[in-house]
Amino acid sequence: MYLNLPWELRHRINAFCVQGYYDNEVIVRRGSNRQPTLLVREPVDTHSYRWVEDPIFLQFSPERIGLVASREMLETYYRTRTFKFVHEELGCVAPFIEKRNSDPSSCPTLYLRRLHLQIQPLKYAQIREPEAMRSEQDIYCQALGSLVALRNPRIVIDLHVNLAEGDVDEEELEELLSSAAMLLFRIIGLVEVLKTRGLNVRLTLQGRWDEKNGVELCNTTTTSFDDCLTKLKCSF
Repeated sequence: MYLNLPWELRHRINAFCVQGYYDNEVIVRRGSNRQPTLLVREPVDTHSYRWVEDPIFLQFSPERIGLVASREMLETYYRTRTFKFVHEELGCVAPFIEKRNSDPSSCPTLYLRRLHLQIQPLKYAQIREPEAMRSEQDIYCQALGSLVALRNPRIVIDLHVNLAEGDVDEEELEELLSSAAMLLFRIIGLVEVLKTRGLNVRLTLQGRWDEKNGVELCNTTTTSFDDCLTKLKCSF
């Protein structure tokens, strides 16, 4: 009976069930099985909340409401949400994207509309060991390279460069900025490649990864390592 209703009416019903006044963030982290786990905020009382695994798949699985209804409900739910990866979880991006080809009942990337990645170049610069730095940089490049599989210009991809430097003095910061600028310059190159593939990618330089008033970077204003270094220095 439900599927006999007009699509517009079904959409209103779906929106009533899964959209509300709560925030729209879905945090992606590495779970105990090394696979991406989706976390959402669950209110505890008026002024507090806790992070819990997203229950949406269990509530609206195809086994419960049917395949078509499940797909429509999940699309309504996830198209208003922003999937966020903090710097430490960039290794989860590729496995998260690769789940696209799996069962729709467990594949949120099919309904993805907004993706938010945090990159901390100064944390990378503090690694020091060359081999460890190369390994870490490979993780970032793999994460960005995996975005090509999305192939959907409607998906907005925000890369936020967070300049949190931790407990370092001014002299050490000057040294770290050079390595951070090299990483940033490479990331800008990868972003431009993604844009040529038709992806809607924005790279923003700012102090905290969830702010919206950062400086957007692009290849027309940042064309060299020196440009990257200058932008980083001007941000302090």
